[in-house]
Amino acid sequence: MIASQVIELPIPPALRATLEPGARAYKFGECLIIVGLSEQGWHMSISHPSRYPTWDEIRDARYALVPDDVTMAMLLPPRSEYVNVHKNCFHLWQVAKMPIIVASFDMAGGCDDGVARAGGSETAS
Repeated sequence: MIASQVIELPIPPALRATLEPGARAYKFGECLIIVGLSEQGWHMSISHPSRYPTWDEIRDARYALVPDDVTMAMLLPPRSEYVNVHKNCFHLWQVAKMPIIVASFDMAGGCDDGVARAGGSETAS
């Protein structure tokens, strides 16, 4: 999806009162996205009317609507803090920058970072 397919939408006052100040709403393909910036950082919610948003929709919306230098993650908080008011909605939250270690996996389930894994064999570095 390309950024030209992003359409900003008005936010109803009752909904606006529950969001971060300055939050904005968008139609992005078939998805509805709300993006806001709070003292804790960026927050993006993405929903679809009849199914979960796809990974590509989530990725494309994130890169179109949140600054590129921000690291976002989908988090599962403790059950006592879990909120779900729309069954087809995911939330991305800004997280602190940290090194991301990427290891490649072979088809047998092994990892070539030299660490033994269940189902795979240890490899030499």
